[in-house]
Amino acid sequence: MIKENLKSILLNENKLIIDAINSLSRTGLLIVIVVDKSNKLLATITDGDIRKGLANGLSLKDDISLIMNKKPKYVLANTTKTDVYNLFVKEKYKSLPVVDENQKIINCYFPDTFLSIKENPPLLIMAGGFGTRLGKLTKNCPKPMLKIGGRPVLEHIIKKARDEKFINIFIATHYKSEVIENYFGNGENFDVKITYIKEKKPLGTGGSLKLMSKFNGPIVITNGDIISKIGYKKLLDFHILNDGIATMAVLKNEIKNPYGVIRYSGIELLDFDEKPSWITYINAGIYVVESKVTKFIKENQKISMPHILKKLKDKNKRVYIFHMHEEWIDIGTPEELKKIKRSFK
Repeated sequence: MIKENLKSILLNENKLIIDAINSLSRTGLLIVIVVDKSNKLLATITDGDIRKGLANGLSLKDDISLIMNKKPKYVLANTTKTDVYNLFVKEKYKSLPVVDENQKIINCYFPDTFLSIKENPPLLIMAGGFGTRLGKLTKNCPKPMLKIGGRPVLEHIIKKARDEKFINIFIATHYKSEVIENYFGNGENFDVKITYIKEKKPLGTGGSLKLMSKFNGPIVITNGDIISKIGYKKLLDFHILNDGIATMAVLKNEIKNPYGVIRYSGIELLDFDEKPSWITYINAGIYVVESKVTKFIKENQKISMPHILKKLKDKNKRVYIFHMHEEWIDIGTPEELKKIKRSFK
């Protein structure tokens, strides 16, 4: 019999991609196990499988059969703990379903049971901008300190980071830095450790990254004016798995033409496209970069994160995109902020 608390990660084979997403979000266990009516292992689905499917044009309403791994790695119930440990260490699996002699699921192993998990890397929050598009709203208040749902945007970001055990937080500040420092202090009241990077002059969304060169390995970065349900850990795992120098989260943006569009040649009508959509992918303002990226940035250089990524591509470095399906809010104009506040309630 499968353990009671693992039933939540089982999914019937006739479900949709949105069902798999909901299961991953609800459990936080990084895997969905696809089974038949008798709980026999058929396949597995990970966050990476979902994002690859979405990147290839699948929708949330498509069947999970289009994304699931039909040849998953698993172990038998009598597999020794030493062998399981070696699989996690050498193969770097994020989970291992456990089956009996009839291929029925009875358990699922995760690395934290067998390994001592390292502390998550630092999170750098870019919070130094002037927020000029918001007019008088940012006259005495930095943009990341504007409140949504009764709390500053920056507090939403820090709370989410803490919940995912990203507790070593750096905040790059410039405009009205004292407002942020007075509110958060050293982070003790928010169960995190906060270090401030005070920009003497605005360094853009990427300039403060140079001051993180003392670290080895990946650094998670987010703009300070974004509220999102993205999993920082999922983004980090995706980055590590693909072994690139940088990863950028992107969002699908669909613009629907409200009119029927004609196709023509000269004065001859060729065809109609009824209310076509134009689909692009936009920068979500959330990244993972390796600390060695800092060598491509000059001291006190004002530079944006997109510009840094372009420089990396020019040097033939591997930069990847992480397709988001999670909710995402960007504070732009006063009108957008009012709309966000209403929807947030």
